[in-house]
Amino acid sequence: MSVCNQIKEIVFDGRKPSYTQVMKAVNEEISQGNTDITVLWGENWIDLYFDHRVNQWFGSGWIRDIDGSYIATELNTFS
Repeated sequence: MSVCNQIKEIVFDGRKPSYTQVMKAVNEEISQGNTDITVLWGENWIDLYFDHRVNQWFGSGWIRDIDGSYIATELNTFS
């Protein structure tokens, strides 16, 4: 994660969020200009950040079967 930008946290409580719910929340934060995003669900997390030097998203972590690097790949594909 970058230490230069404020990290926006998206917190899901209760049941595990679906991939669609996670992507909707992430895209909402991106549309507001956030480039460092952490998605939390209990003890599980996904970190996403945009590296302006290479114009790419990077991701790490898991929430059950939802992979942060896969989300980053999707964001790069549709950017």
